Amino acid sequence: MAEALAVGGTLLAAVLAYLFGARQDRRSRLHAERITAASAFCQALMDYRGAQIHRWHAERDDAQDLPEARAALRDTRSAAWACYFSVVLVVDHAPASRACRAALDAARALKWSPDPETLDAAGDEVRRLTEAFVGEVAVKLGIEPASLDAAVAHTAHVGV
Repeated sequence: MAEALAVGGTLLAAVLAYLFGARQDRRSRLHAERITAASAFCQALMDYRGAQIHRWHAERDDAQDLPEARAALRDTRSAAWACYFSVVLVVDHAPASRACRAALDAARALKWSPDPETLDAAGDEVRRLTEAFVGEVAVKLGIEPASLDAAVAHTAHVGV
């Protein structure tokens, strides 16, 4: 009888350990997917921002590489939108989704900049909003790196 209880207890412990381990593995994978989605969005958005700025200058200067600049813009815009949708699905945090969309909308608005100074300021705004997005993802993930403190604090005050 004692042996049966010992075997049963060992089996129960093994099953519970397996279930807890599987749950922890799922959490770890989701955590990694959230970081990957946020990182991919940031990279795609900075590429899109750069392509917007390059296309803006090419149009203003009637540059020979204008068709290539427009093609690069289309490619980077598609990548940024795809990464945005990935963030919305994977991160599952409304403030992060709103901050993500605000950064994407700011990058889209670069094309309407009337002059180089406004373009530079708008480009800086895209970067700032991207940092705010990263701050919101960090909040969701429970990450508190010192470099994101300002972005998180700003996001909390602005209500992005």
